[in-house]
Amino acid sequence: MANETAGGDIVEAMWTGLVDYDPLTALTRLANAHDINTDDNKNWTIRLNRGWKFHDGTPVTAQSYVKAWNWAAQCGNRATNQAFFGPAGANIAGYEKVAGTPDANGDVKCPDKELPMSGLKVVNDSTFTIELESPVSILESILGYWAFSPMPNSFFKNPDGFTKKPVGNGPFKFTNRTIGENVLMSANADYLGTDKAQVEKLDWRVYVDLEVAYADLIGGKLDFLTKMPTSALVGKRWQTELGEGRYLLKPAGLFTSLTFPMYDPRFTNPSLRAAISRAVDRVSIVRDVWSDTVTPADSWAPAVVEGYVPGACGVNCVYDPTAAKELLSAAGGFTGELSVAFNVDGGHADWVAGVCQSITNTLGIVCTPKPFPSQKEFLAAVASKGMVGLFRTTWRMDYPNVQNFLEPLYSTGGANEGGFSDPQFDELMKQAKALPPPEALAKYTEAQTILATQMPAIPLWFGTVQMGWSSRIDTSKLLISPFATVDLGTIAISETTPQPVPQQQFSPSPQPSQSAASTPTDPSLPAETPAPVDSIPPPTPTLSVPVATSP
Repeated sequence: MANETAGGDIVEAMWTGLVDYDPLTALTRLANAHDINTDDNKNWTIRLNRGWKFHDGTPVTAQSYVKAWNWAAQCGNRATNQAFFGPAGANIAGYEKVAGTPDANGDVKCPDKELPMSGLKVVNDSTFTIELESPVSILESILGYWAFSPMPNSFFKNPDGFTKKPVGNGPFKFTNRTIGENVLMSANADYLGTDKAQVEKLDWRVYVDLEVAYADLIGGKLDFLTKMPTSALVGKRWQTELGEGRYLLKPAGLFTSLTFPMYDPRFTNPSLRAAISRAVDRVSIVRDVWSDTVTPADSWAPAVVEGYVPGACGVNCVYDPTAAKELLSAAGGFTGELSVAFNVDGGHADWVAGVCQSITNTLGIVCTPKPFPSQKEFLAAVASKGMVGLFRTTWRMDYPNVQNFLEPLYSTGGANEGGFSDPQFDELMKQAKALPPPEALAKYTEAQTILATQMPAIPLWFGTVQMGWSSRIDTSKLLISPFATVDLGTIAISETTPQPVPQQQFSPSPQPSQSAASTPTDPSLPAETPAPVDSIPPPTPTLSVPVATSP
């Protein structure tokens, strides 16, 4: 499965898991699961809705989930989302015995023999149980992430071949793929979910240049674009050129930061990391590069997420040249050149240049942007611990809980690409997940004070939905989720003039059983994500897929 937003949108079109998230409220709701039950948040029973099938006609069973999760957790399979089955995610019993053990250099030694996780048991075709190492009150919400999707038997027979013609169980089926150009899909007529397709086909286009994608949108060659080039943001040009009823701006669960490679000994001093953070003039960069379409970060999670604490980053997220120089002096200075790595095909060049200029002007350190030609090469360098300076990190929430912005990114292991580790932070994460969500918030807040002191990363800004579509899209039912994605089941072709999308509300809450007051959205903000396009005659909408996203 994918571990970045562009690929993730493709996955979500083709797969439906046990639960999904309401596109209006982000509340967890049952999907392929008939019910999910627990008495202690440690032992869970899952019952599936009967009759669901994969696109190849084979049934979706309890074994489809258990076998897929065990495969993803196995050390030797090197699954990109492996960590979500462990302590930083679901924390399934037996995970650590199958996932491998890292040595002092960070290299993972796999077990001599592959074993299934002891916490997963198939009861019958429609029922399985999950035992966790410790209670996780938000498990039901976590299970909506695409890492927990089921897989057909054809995948296990030939995983490499499966990638050329994948088979899911979602609202759209894979038709064809031209690498570097597009992915074609057709509607799944046998789909039993609530988000059934209203169009017969989708064409996901791959773009390495947002300017080209934007030109296609304006020229009627795209149906959807979910991220605008920074040049189009100036003076709200994109809104003017698209016209009323063809764009949407609203807050979303998006967070951009710069991560320190803790395996580089130059960055071991927290005072140095704080000095660099205080040298970044976020307000000016947001104004000059993003045209005030994103919000300077003052915390470790966006404001739309329950658990957001205003100012949780403290003074270390506030631009202060004098304080930055004092911290740099206290840290003993910095030797050599500072680089900031990013992928060229993600639209990051302008803001990275702005960040580097701010650091150089403030601290006198030579800061140089380090571009990677593609997202693929960039992610490979990150995964191999090959970074020799700061690197871009963009996180879109996988599930609507502040834990998703904290534990996966900064706990020992997990999706923690910088290698930060703090035992007290890890313990707070463990304690928080065992508590009911309202009580857990205090633990998450305490954990953020550790991050504000240690500064394993530099929070930059919170992204927002910044989306445009063609005139032939019916906006009467179109929904854009708090995850900054198009709800594909609401895409339809219109025969009338487009109308503004109704203002949508987002109630951040980690569990469906909880009620949360709706928070009015701000119609003056934007963001990112892959989306739909046009080049095939009606009624086939096509989606543009930037290979990487930001803010």
